[in-house]
Amino acid sequence: LSNLGSAGRAVYSKKVMGGAKIGRNMDAANTFSVMTIMGTAMLLPVCLLVEPPSAVYRGLAAASAAEGGAFAAHMFGSGLFYYLYNELAFLALGRLDPVSHAVVNTMKRVVIVAAAIAVFRTPIT
Repeated sequence: LSNLGSAGRAVYSKKVMGGAKIGRNMDAANTFSVMTIMGTAMLLPVCLLVEPPSAVYRGLAAASAAEGGAFAAHMFGSGLFYYLYNELAFLALGRLDPVSHAVVNTMKRVVIVAAAIAVFRTPIT
């Protein structure tokens, strides 16, 4: 399902970048920015319904108390690298057709799983 969703997003994004009369100057970086803002606007109400702000605050306070400043550094680093990963994926999509992008993305996932198994010595059956 993840690969299907990723491929669907790539096809839609490529259509927008390819000159569909949806907006002006919709290159890879602008398309990523618009989709990020739209996703945030659509998911924020759902997030607030599922996890009220008080529960989020209690969870963050507990994690921060247990880990201290390392928790904040890990959260910031995780967010930064995930943003950069998605930005680079959209820049690659701007240069590739959606099918090639989907194939490369699927192969990337296989390489990541194989590397994680090798590095962390995870036994598999």
